[in-house]
Amino acid sequence: MPFKTAFAAHEAFYQALETADIELMNRVWSSAENTVCIHPLWPALVGRQAIVASWAEMIKHGSKMEVDTQLISQHETTNSCTHLVQETLSVYGRSSSPVLATNGYELTEEGWVMVLHHASPTAQEPVDEQEEYSLH
Repeated sequence: MPFKTAFAAHEAFYQALETADIELMNRVWSSAENTVCIHPLWPALVGRQAIVASWAEMIKHGSKMEVDTQLISQHETTNSCTHLVQETLSVYGRSSSPVLATNGYELTEEGWVMVLHHASPTAQEPVDEQEEYSLH
């Protein structure tokens, strides 16, 4: 079943993660060769096969993960959509530090699919816009 909206693909991605549904995870991802997934502190995975294999390895023992998501921003055009999401993962009831994820979706002939997931650890508290900070 194709995803009729980018947000439907977004919801399916997180549902697949929480329910350890590798078939659903496989349907979410684009088959395009330039599809990319970067897990926190991992190298870039390119191509659906490598991406889905990484998720399969993470969730192979069944659902042990809950993901609380907060959509921070969304930019959508006719055939592409980008979501900036704050994720807080709980594994065996223990919450992790927040992770910021950029999720990219593209409209194909089959419907909306994910073409990018780039997740990175972030500070627990938001940066005060008035506060000076250093990038390095």
